[in-house]
Amino acid sequence: MKKALYLLAAISDRDFEWLLQAGKRQDLPKGAVLIMEAQPIDALYVVLGGRFVVSVASPEGDRPIAVLS
Repeated sequence: MKKALYLLAAISDRDFEWLLQAGKRQDLPKGAVLIMEAQPIDALYVVLGGRFVVSVASPEGDRPIAVLS
């Protein structure tokens, strides 16, 4: 959480207000995929709560590389 606060503190008040106005809250069910490996993304995601696993595909199946909370 401290890292996210540091990142948000580095932007101007005007940019922060834009993020609040342009952004939308999205609740995801357990097990949902947020971003697919090797697929382009067109959004910035800020985790407000909960926990999710970052994984990469491998021949043996998805391999977790990080847990974010």
